[in-house]
This record gives sequence, C-alpha cells and structure tokens, in this order.
Amino acid sequence: MFYLKEMAIHIDFEGKTVIIAGVGDGLGRALVRYIPEHNGRVIALSNDPEVLASIDADNDTIQKHDVDLADEALTKVVFKRIGETNSDIRGLVNTAYVPHYVTNTLGISKADVMRVFEHNFYAALHASQLAISLMLRNNPTTVVPDTFGGVTGVRGNIVTIGSILAGYGDRGKPVYAASKAAVASLAHSLAVDWGRAGIVSVLIEPGNIITPSNPLQGEVDDSGYTLARRRAFDESTTLGRSGSLEEIVPLVAEYLDPSRAYASGTTVRFDAGHRDAVFRWRGFEHGLVEEGRYDHADLPHRLDLDLKKK
Repeated sequence: MFYLKEMAIHIDFEGKTVIIAGVGDGLGRALVRYIPEHNGRVIALSNDPEVLASIDADNDTIQKHDVDLADEALTKVVFKRIGETNSDIRGLVNTAYVPHYVTNTLGISKADVMRVFEHNFYAALHASQLAISLMLRNNPTTVVPDTFGGVTGVRGNIVTIGSILAGYGDRGKPVYAASKAAVASLAHSLAVDWGRAGIVSVLIEPGNIITPSNPLQGEVDDSGYTLARRRAFDESTTLGRSGSLEEIVPLVAEYLDPSRAYASGTTVRFDAGHRDAVFRWRGFEHGLVEEGRYDHADLPHRLDLDLKKK
C-alpha cells in the first residue's frame, strides 16, 4: 500500500542561493527579505540605487549588484562574478519589468515596443540563460534517469513572474500585455528545453498585488490607475479585493522548492478568480467613461455578457 509521508511543504533554503533578477519595491524586495529569514542566501539584482541602498548591507546572506538587466554586456559581467563567488545557485526569480501606458494602440511607437520587450522579455531570457549555466555547472550529479527515460532530481528552479494580462490584454497596456505573453511562452519553453537536465521552470501570473508603488488607495497613483479602476478590478475577483505581498511571497518560495518539480511547465494564476469580462464591464459601471479616459465606442465587441441584467 502507498502512503503519503507528509503533505505540507516546509520552506527552507538551507544551503541554497537564489537570484532575484529585478528587485524593486514590491515582490523582488519582499523575497530579498523572506529567503534569508528561511535560511537561504539571496543575490539581489537591481538598477535602482535607492532600492539597493535600502537592503541591509551588513547581512552576509545578501549580495547586491547594480545592473540593468536589459544591458547584455553588463549582465554577463555580473553573472560571471556571481559564478565566481557562489557554488550553490539553486533558484532564479524573474521579476524585472517596466510598465507602459498609452491611450490606445495607435499611440504605440517602435521605441516603446523595444524598451518594454528589452526589460520585460529579454531581461528574463538572458538572466535565465546565465542562471541555467550556473545551475548545470554547479549541480552536475543531482539528476537521476529513470527506467522510462524520464528524470528525477532538480538542479535548479526558475520562477518567472508574468501577468494575467498575457491572456487578454488591457486598455492602455497593449505592449506590456504582449511582453507578458512572450514571457509566458519563454517560461514554458525553458521547461521543455531543460526539464530533462533537471531545470524546473514555473510561470506565476498574478492579478493586482498591492505594493508600495501600487497602493490600495489614492485618486491617481504612479501606475496610472484611478481608485475607481482599482475598485472595478477588485470586484471582478471572487474575494472582492486585490492581493498582498504577504500572500504571493510564500507562493513564489514554494515553487523554488525541488519538491515542486512536477509543476514544471505549468502556469499558476494568482488572481482570486479574476475574470476579464467582468472587469471591463464593471469598469464602465464605476465611471471610467465619465472620467474621460475611454468612451463607449471602445467597448470590446467580444463582450457579450450584460452584467447589468443580472
């Protein structure tokens, strides 16, 4: 008879170093705090000097590197240094991104596309390439072939942070949404290419997560959201609210654990059951039209669900 020994995962990064590629004031910064608290070491990569200065310089479990991950040459130099001083790279979290907002798709320029894709897609690709090389070099004997040609054992875990917008886009963010769709494909491709070498790749697509730069309240915040739009999003979830860093950080940590290897190649949606159609329609109910940001002519033709009748 088969018995499950233990169902609950115990998150412990003892003997492991995780690279956080793209530390800002949100998820990446929270992971830099969380992983050392759970016995691990972390390497924080950021192009924001203020963020790096805010990280505890006296904590010997944290390394900091000032690098723009869209800069190919500099990123290679930084990863070379990482490889020279760390022999236990077991995880990578791709969190780097830049936002992008336009009135509509007619306002998109080639420069917009190149900038967003460099930071949102290419940064994740290049960081993954360099991290995989370190994982394969430093953990050569972890993977064990089985009788049927598969493998057990993990050399490294990659968690890439996408967005629920990858699946359907959003007003004002077509380039951002397209870049996140590319990131989703990348995460799945990494799983296919490197799974049998012991590299696990998981994509997490969050909904709206409250962070210091993405606050819960305020008439207009730095991301361009209005409070009415925020409420519209919240009401389109099953819980009627946005998510928090306290909720998503343990989830990311869980998928950095080798015991979650069979999740490789999958997408984890973390959005409380958010539904696009509900979001768009209730956005109009909450006054986006009256605010002058959009007009009724922008209503997607595919939206055939009249929630006002319910």
